[in-house]
Amino acid sequence: MRDYIAWLYLVALMSAAYPMARGIVGRLAFVEATYILTPTLTLALSIGLLSGIMLYLGIFNIQITLISVVLPYLSLLFIATLVFRSSRTLRTVIEPRLQLHGWQLILIALISVIAAAVLFNAVYFPLYRDDTLGIYRPAALPIFYDGHLDPLIGADSLYRTYPVLIPSMYALGYLAAGWENDYLAKLIPTLLSIGCLPAAYLLGVEFARTRKDRVSVGLIAAALLAITPNFARWASSGYVDLPMAFFLTVAIFFMLRLARSRTLLDALLAGALFGCALLTKNAALFAVPICGIGMLLLLLRRTITLQHSALFVASCAIIGAPFYIRNLIGAGFIIPNTAWVDQAQPSLANLFVFVTKFDTFGLTGIIITLAVIITPLAMLRHIGQPKWFSTWIPAVSLFGFIVPYFGVWWLLVSYDPRFLLLFLPLLTVITADIVIKMNSKVLGRLHLVAFGVVIMFGVVTLYHSVEYKDEILRDPFMTHTEKLVLVGRLIPPP
Repeated sequence: MRDYIAWLYLVALMSAAYPMARGIVGRLAFVEATYILTPTLTLALSIGLLSGIMLYLGIFNIQITLISVVLPYLSLLFIATLVFRSSRTLRTVIEPRLQLHGWQLILIALISVIAAAVLFNAVYFPLYRDDTLGIYRPAALPIFYDGHLDPLIGADSLYRTYPVLIPSMYALGYLAAGWENDYLAKLIPTLLSIGCLPAAYLLGVEFARTRKDRVSVGLIAAALLAITPNFARWASSGYVDLPMAFFLTVAIFFMLRLARSRTLLDALLAGALFGCALLTKNAALFAVPICGIGMLLLLLRRTITLQHSALFVASCAIIGAPFYIRNLIGAGFIIPNTAWVDQAQPSLANLFVFVTKFDTFGLTGIIITLAVIITPLAMLRHIGQPKWFSTWIPAVSLFGFIVPYFGVWWLLVSYDPRFLLLFLPLLTVITADIVIKMNSKVLGRLHLVAFGVVIMFGVVTLYHSVEYKDEILRDPFMTHTEKLVLVGRLIPPP
């Protein structure tokens, strides 16, 4: 019975952030897509706040228990909800009633069933992939059993210096269940991974240059991400890559909004969510100079003020900096040297990885490759035209993140295409924008054929989203021990 209560408990904890998120959305200027933004912000802020509290408790050596986490969490939510609900509403655009076409409803259905399959696969099987057992679970166990973060031991700390957001969520699941419940531990990382789908939608809505295309760009971006084999393969794994991509994508969404709305609230949210990305995976550190350059350019153009920049930096630092300061003090370094850079393969094949690894990126990879070629050419062709910068600033901003990340991957860690998931939602947004333009100018009547191909690849991805299908059909009610044997964590008895 406690296991069932634990599931409800975690869901209730995350849902408790909904009133605060709704109050924040109510204060946003030029707000759109509130039907997606509010639940997405609920997920991001609830997990960010829970993990942040656990981090600070660990840093100040205060016992981490359900009570010591939940009481400050609910208190902060209550205060924030009162602040935002009682503040003056700043919304200046009333969102029109959403009207969806038939093909859009089909895409929504496809995205939903893939997300459901990913969630089922996550909570049906225990942890078994290499990094979950070798890095994240070992970091979660000291929190669960001792109530403290895994202590640093100087230069030998290595994996102990990995960001703690995902391990702390493992531990929260264990604490709620009262035992090492791997199924519950995988719930929050999987929800964050699935959260990349609405995050891509939101960024697509913000990215689109014309109002009539916004829903279409957002939906196509989410659909292209959903049908990518590598997304479905890793979304249910309990790994940190897609959760980091979620926080980074939503942070960039608010950064683009900041350039348009110029409100302090967008700066605050962008910084806080980027801080959550830093707390999820240390690869987010590569984006620090990119964000700094972006903020500097906005300052020079007088799009934002020093107050906006200070608020962005402060909210980011409060969440993301303490963990890395702890690493520097306790281990002598900020991030561990765990990348196998000697195995990098900066080859021509990896330069076009989205095409050459078809089993990894599928149809999405081919369309992405075309998009990243067409978009810069289109930007160059329009240089010098009136309002060029304001028109293309979203594309320039996304490429500002994509190019450095891809360059680092290609030169240093191209042995594993999984790391490309960190910025895959950004690529699908750029690709969706090109797809909309091609549909009206090039494809013509072929758009029905193209749509059919997308559905076909989506069905294939859906099939591969659930592992060990034959075994599940033979015995859908396997015990925990039988599942451990199935995934290779236990040797079957003779």
